[in-house]
Amino acid sequence: MPELRTKRQTHSETRFSSPWMRLREDVFERTDGTTGTFAVVSRSDFVVIVCEIDGAVVMTEQYRYAAGRWSLELPQGGIEDGETAQEAAIRELREETGWLAAGAEVIGTRLYEAADWATQHFTVVRVHVTGRGEKSLDHDELGARDELVPWARLPELVAAQRVIDAATLAAVAVHLIGTEREDA
Repeated sequence: MPELRTKRQTHSETRFSSPWMRLREDVFERTDGTTGTFAVVSRSDFVVIVCEIDGAVVMTEQYRYAAGRWSLELPQGGIEDGETAQEAAIRELREETGWLAAGAEVIGTRLYEAADWATQHFTVVRVHVTGRGEKSLDHDELGARDELVPWARLPELVAAQRVIDAATLAAVAVHLIGTEREDA
């Protein structure tokens, strides 16, 4: 089936730019000839890491400024230039939690937190732990804590709104669906 686009960009202008994101405003034309405007946020793509240890998953809790609250999440972070998603996952896991990993495998790709207004997408990577080292948190991650959370506790933590991150929820679903298929 051919791809049908209902909107075609006719003009774009950057409204804001920083090292972390860019906001642009597009003018577009609909298939009926009418026009409109749309704001689009662009950020670097990132990885979300599923790291299971003895029936528990490695999670981090950190303060999310925009939400104004703490968020319990799977480790995650940006993919640097020239880096594969697997390499980024191993690096980010070590930086955020101190866990060392190898054998990374992509289990979900090109997932979007906000496909209606943002270009950023993420890749879900499952890693296998090989040991423990030192964390090296970014300055904005200071105060973050990592913990092992039993899979069985996740529904309770979601219901209690400790897990509020959309990428974490999507990555857990991708992991669990893949695990069920492997068990079948």
